[in-house]
Amino acid sequence: MQSGWTVRVAQESDVNDLVEMRLALHKHHECRNPSIWHALSEQHEYERLKEEIIQCLCDQDTRIFVAVDNDKLIGMVTGKVSFNEFRIPSIVASINIAFVAEEWRGKGVGTELVKKLCQFFASRGVKDVSVRYVVGNIEATRFWEKLGFLPRIITAGTDLQNLESKVQM
Repeated sequence: MQSGWTVRVAQESDVNDLVEMRLALHKHHECRNPSIWHALSEQHEYERLKEEIIQCLCDQDTRIFVAVDNDKLIGMVTGKVSFNEFRIPSIVASINIAFVAEEWRGKGVGTELVKKLCQFFASRGVKDVSVRYVVGNIEATRFWEKLGFLPRIITAGTDLQNLESKVQM
């Protein structure tokens, strides 16, 4: 880890900054792939994300880690442990959100955030980790592939009108 910044567990006092990071990530996604779903309004999305983040902070199976430089959040990662006794492995995790401020990318911040999340996952007995990211987000693709993630399931989409025209309803 580089000097000058640290990684710690997110706190309730971080909520507004975490929401801002999530909004910035969504704008990044929209630039990389304009066909992704869009929020109805930024204000509505802000409130929804705030609620979601507060729930994550209270969930014992979820952790949010933040990278901080001089009391300013520069990155975040969120992960959740899931249990399914009918699957092998039965204890798995997902990395749900990962974001590093543009000026901090390529400086080890994302890797350090994921490292802390891995420590949390290991403490919970996780055997497998998955991540989802937007098609066209070349930065995410490079980052996750560098860490060993390979596609397993493809989620594809189209609008209903286009689908109807293809099946000639």
